[in-house]
Amino acid sequence: MDKATVAPISHGAWDFEQFLPFTIGQGVTVERIPGLFSASHFELWRDYVSLNDRKDFESVRYALVHDFSSSEHLGKIEQDSHELVHRLFVLLRLVKPTRSRFSAVQVKRLDPKDPTRIEIFRFTHPIQVPLNIPEAETLNTVNPHDLETVRDLAPRFLETIARGPAYVGRAIRYYEEGYADIRDPALQFIIWLMGIECVVSREEEGVARDALQRKIAAAVPLDTNIYEHWGEYAYLPGPFPVLRLGEIIDDMFELRNRFAHGLWVPQQWISRVIFTRPGREAVSYADALRGAAAFLLRRLILIALSS
Repeated sequence: MDKATVAPISHGAWDFEQFLPFTIGQGVTVERIPGLFSASHFELWRDYVSLNDRKDFESVRYALVHDFSSSEHLGKIEQDSHELVHRLFVLLRLVKPTRSRFSAVQVKRLDPKDPTRIEIFRFTHPIQVPLNIPEAETLNTVNPHDLETVRDLAPRFLETIARGPAYVGRAIRYYEEGYADIRDPALQFIIWLMGIECVVSREEEGVARDALQRKIAAAVPLDTNIYEHWGEYAYLPGPFPVLRLGEIIDDMFELRNRFAHGLWVPQQWISRVIFTRPGREAVSYADALRGAAAFLLRRLILIALSS
């Protein structure tokens, strides 16, 4: 029986559609799927999922799609397909974080000549609570270059998840949990700093802060502007922000220690404005440090996967 696991992708760039379908590998593609789902497809789950949420699937335009065959209704093959698509979704968030939550719909294809004739037999529905992502990422969109990066890194990423190094796998898990499962900014910051230490210490015990910072500087130059690849600067009402890693790395570890010992952000870090986002909302230095933690962890993981 022909089946597929479909994970919606939101926030595609203006030129995204021109490059589809795009092959990622492992039987997974990124495809246009307008009209594939309707609210009636999810009628079986009407007692658990609101009508508005079911209708949201009607507007899905793009998705990660894994086609496979299985004679079972729901077994290991279906679970392996779901896991593969989830892992590649996590890789896509590493390459380009957006506001999207992961959800996956598994379908039976009823007519080989008509890909829109489907029957849904399983789906995972995300909690309908917005992700608390750093302010500099709220306007991110997935572009064709991001898909190429995912394709190039996918073999090493999947190998790392399955067989290690374990410290890189843990860092990836900390990164994703900070996005997908945690809304409290202090806890996000702590878990992303855990991931940073995980990557740079490589399971060496008792690494002092100055040694950790030297290892970070060896991987990511300290003159790196954490907003250097932020493509949404045109939407800002003010100048493009510049915040260099060497200027903030001490404060990142200091803030982590404050949180770990039950203290809060110093008032001067809350009052200091780094940039003003669309809508004239000021982004403080404290929240910029949170964004820097996500940026640095993402950069270190991608370096580890590319080496």
